[in-house]
Amino acid sequence: MVNQGTTIYPVSSVAEVLSILRNVQGVTIVAGGTELARRQTGRTLRLPSLVLPLARVPELSTVTKTERYIEFGPSVTLDAILQLGPKNLPEALHDAVRSVANPGIRALGTIGGNIAAKGHRLTTFAPLLALDARL
Repeated sequence: MVNQGTTIYPVSSVAEVLSILRNVQGVTIVAGGTELARRQTGRTLRLPSLVLPLARVPELSTVTKTERYIEFGPSVTLDAILQLGPKNLPEALHDAVRSVANPGIRALGTIGGNIAAKGHRLTTFAPLLALDARL
């Protein structure tokens, strides 16, 4: 249930996301929503007034692996990253992702949310920085 006064912009393509970001000021971008839920203090979930959910944009949930690089879309869940296995990930990144919360949170939480959490750096930021990742 959405709280009164909340506008959710349902999008299904990157073009729609870019259009909303260009035309709407103060929108909160959400994929898994774990950071949003973590900051809640009451018994009910309170959403920001303007919400842009990215979870249904297929292009943002892709993983591309080449010989030299792995590219994660911002909506790729931490669980999906773990499913690549330790042989396909740098050890530091695999260990960091595996240490995030519990399987339930990793199933919802995204790499983009873990990197871009408002006001602080979470678990994957340091290993990605050490691996010279482009964020």
